[in-house]
Amino acid sequence: LPVRSPFPNRDWAFVTPQIAGLPGWTDDDFIALLTTGHRLNGDAPLPPMPPFRMSREDAAAVLAYLRSLRGR
Repeated sequence: LPVRSPFPNRDWAFVTPQIAGLPGWTDDDFIALLTTGHRLNGDAPLPPMPPFRMSREDAAAVLAYLRSLRGR
């Protein structure tokens, strides 16, 4: 269901990326997103996704879990 942004004239994410297996992501790029809130190229997720600030250890654990979902 599309959800409109409650903020006029503001970009809003309507589609989520495929996360099972993380196709199109390098490990370094994904860990950068989860630890800094930005991909290595500087892009950040659109609202309503909040910026992430995980520890590197927690980000690596999430990465390992999502990679394990590949092909399920």
